[in-house]
Amino acid sequence: MENLLHYPPSVIVNRALPKKVFYDHLDMSTKMRQHFTDDIASLTWLYKLGAGTVNVATGKRIVEIDFFSATLKDMDVDDNVFTFIDSTMPRYIVFIQCFEDKYRLLLTIKTQAMMSHILSKS
Repeated sequence: MENLLHYPPSVIVNRALPKKVFYDHLDMSTKMRQHFTDDIASLTWLYKLGAGTVNVATGKRIVEIDFFSATLKDMDVDDNVFTFIDSTMPRYIVFIQCFEDKYRLLLTIKTQAMMSHILSKS
């Protein structure tokens, strides 16, 4: 995918993520896996914003922000898969959902308690 948000080259990852990576590393229910299969055509890790990729100091609460592009199979999909992925990862994530020529951003706010819970599980 092209540099959709026009970020500097240092933050570009642009790596396709096979669904199998998520199946193998996340404790996913059968229903969640089915949503993943039915709703998402492909996932790409677009950008990684952090001290190692941009000229910013490491924050106390926010260390990294990752951007993922999700090509959807249908215009109206449930956000459960995305909120599930987000809830298992100890970083802040922005999903750019794409269907044909339409785009939508999805992000959640993580409290310190949520981040502590996620980190305690890893």
